[in-house]
Amino acid sequence: MADHEVDGQHEPVHATGGARKKIWSRALICAGVALLPWSVYLLNSLPQTTVVSGWQIAWSGLDAMEAAALAGTGALLARGDDRYRLCAVAAATLLLADAWFDVVTATGAHGQAVAMAMAAGAELPTAFCCAALAVRNHPAADGTAKRGTARPSGDGGRVPAREHFSIPGYRRPGNAGGNGAAVRGAVAVR
Repeated sequence: MADHEVDGQHEPVHATGGARKKIWSRALICAGVALLPWSVYLLNSLPQTTVVSGWQIAWSGLDAMEAAALAGTGALLARGDDRYRLCAVAAATLLLADAWFDVVTATGAHGQAVAMAMAAGAELPTAFCCAALAVRNHPAADGTAKRGTARPSGDGGRVPAREHFSIPGYRRPGNAGGNGAAVRGAVAVR
């Protein structure tokens, strides 16, 4: 175990965030690579058609998840909470999955036409907008962000990497006219 110096004191270094990140990144890459032969296996082994029970619940559940992700994105965006990006990515992913499964499971000419129209006219454009919203003004989107740094605010100061939302009626101590930026009871320092 290595040591590092903090305020003149030597402290042992345990598994750091960087080491954990390296482990997780490798594990996720391996999982992604492992899914490729699995996908080929499924393509060659699953039946072309099948009878499915719970079809209505599966599709209405997917639509309910999409609705929750879209509403969550809008609510967090309206509050100025930067976590809207997470909901936007979830919404985009769900919408892409919905478009894919609509198109590949549609039967008949009319079903295919409706699925293609829904994908092209609603699901894919909304997914694109959500994805664009998720990366809009994100420090990594323009390539200027450095790992572990806060992004610069418009006034030249520094703000935390996560945006804070205001609690109506709350004022930070010492800030008579401020909007009271607080996160779950903790005072935000800007």
